Amino acid sequence: MRVVREPSELLEALERARSEAERSFGSADCILEKYVEAAKHVEMQVLGDRHGRAICLWERDCSVQRRHQKIVEETPCPWLSEDMRQRMAATAVRIVELIGYEGAGTVEFVVDVAAGAYYFLEVNARLQVEHPITEEVTGLDLVSLQLFVAAGSRLSSLPALTTIPRNGHAIECRLCAEDPTRNFLPERGIIRLWRPAPDTPDTRFETAIQSGSEVSIHFDPMIAKVVVWAPTRLLAVEKMIRTLAQTACVGVRTNQLFLQSCLAHRAFRNPAYTTSFIPENLDGLLRSPYGDEVQAEALRQLAPVAACLFLRHLRGRTRLAGPFKDVRRGFRNQRCDPVNRHVDVVVMERGATEKGEGKGEGAPPNASLRRPQVCIWQQATLDGAHRRDQDIYRFQYVALPPPVDDDAQTTPAKAVTARYNALSAAVRNTTSSSEAPTSQAVLHSLVRIPPPEGAARTDCLAATVSLAVDGRKLVAHLATRALDGLDDSQPGRPQRVWAHLPAVGTWAEYGVYGMLTWAEGLREEVVNASAEGGGAAVAGKRVIKAPMPCRVLGVLKKDGEEVKEGENAMVVESMKMEMSIVAPANGRFRTVWRKGDAVADGEILCRIE
Repeated sequence: MRVVREPSELLEALERARSEAERSFGSADCILEKYVEAAKHVEMQVLGDRHGRAICLWERDCSVQRRHQKIVEETPCPWLSEDMRQRMAATAVRIVELIGYEGAGTVEFVVDVAAGAYYFLEVNARLQVEHPITEEVTGLDLVSLQLFVAAGSRLSSLPALTTIPRNGHAIECRLCAEDPTRNFLPERGIIRLWRPAPDTPDTRFETAIQSGSEVSIHFDPMIAKVVVWAPTRLLAVEKMIRTLAQTACVGVRTNQLFLQSCLAHRAFRNPAYTTSFIPENLDGLLRSPYGDEVQAEALRQLAPVAACLFLRHLRGRTRLAGPFKDVRRGFRNQRCDPVNRHVDVVVMERGATEKGEGKGEGAPPNASLRRPQVCIWQQATLDGAHRRDQDIYRFQYVALPPPVDDDAQTTPAKAVTARYNALSAAVRNTTSSSEAPTSQAVLHSLVRIPPPEGAARTDCLAATVSLAVDGRKLVAHLATRALDGLDDSQPGRPQRVWAHLPAVGTWAEYGVYGMLTWAEGLREEVVNASAEGGGAAVAGKRVIKAPMPCRVLGVLKKDGEEVKEGENAMVVESMKMEMSIVAPANGRFRTVWRKGDAVADGEILCRIE
């Protein structure tokens, strides 16, 4: 679907729509229709048999859409009056009877909220993605009914269909592998941990993913459907928010936090919301519904502690090999040196952060959140004030100063040395100071999450951790790769931990380093930063890379042709969606790709010289 507001936009929009239709459905036919600005998308579930009988199983409100595609559906539609509901249902039944439709289907309407009128849109001759919410409210199994009429049976023979019930309220959310802050660009990758919310009545998940599943570019970005039912709409909304927050889908960027923002937004609570709900409220929807400060505290201060304790627990259960197998863990041969402590340097690699800084869920976080979090650990001695079945740790946060850019740091080697020395000095000053505050972490429980049966990948260890940091409680679902070795033996390589925090409804990825591995890892970072000096950073803005593996559908400009900023230069396709590649600046267009070429993730699509 494409919205055309200016005559000059029609040709390109028609070409894109025809191309997508041809590849997805085998037909390039398109329909031109009036665009109703303040509209609801309301559809009627219908069922017809070969004997001329048709029934309507009430409506679904599908007005929460991005790119004109549904992501939240609910039933009943809270805006419809009973009179309009009955009239729309009668219209849907009449259409089905006129064409002699057989099977389950959907008659879709555009409802003009301002005028109080409705217009026929189309008939979908199949069960829709969102059919489960109709099942929840009516108590009827639509798949069984579809098979029933396909076998030639009569709907009139079923007494349960004499009066179609309508009980309570149901909502469905489509969990999609996409980045809302990048115009809902599809994402791919490996799901490190999939853990649905704990079983609760009237909640269902429909998905094929599990821990270790790979989200590829060859399918639609929807990876799961989450459906809830409750006696009222308000209870259903609250239940869905809670279910999404408690579901761990870690490792691939998704719209999970965005869906929670949609449901919690005040405009959604108004039954008159329209298909413009997301475009009109996008800035607010891209912020955390739990508050930026609450989210930042959880991601910056609490989750790193959970990640470190998780790794300590795993290392404590792993036997050392070689000549050091009999050396107790935590041994230091220079224990009087203040820097000879167990020090973890934790860096947030990806995570959901505030809009405008962090680029959304699973994206690289802003500079303040990515600044290394340094923890100096010391196992506490249990006393009578705490239960014996709890692990108690004391640690100190180290305030690491930001890197200094001066004439002394003229080479990457000097820059790395200066930053390591700053870390070493900060650790020494903290451990030797009697005024440095000490924090306490109480590990209440650590419960391993077993891998799914038949998982595609079994190289991840996962657990649910419950702890309190200085009295602030936190529950986190954590995963780490077992093949990383759980040690600091590989220079510059951190142990990666993925952490989902139900309290803020999202996840983040952390790199946990030792002091030396952190310094080793700085080399590549500093060298890359040095290479971006001069005009390289500006030149980088004129280079467009493939955001994910894709196929070139068209090269709209000739190599060497002059282009203007904002002009469409190429068209690529990935995950059943076409994307226009726009020139970021005025200049000369350069590319080596042709129509039909496959481009790998991160490869350069084109340059503007």
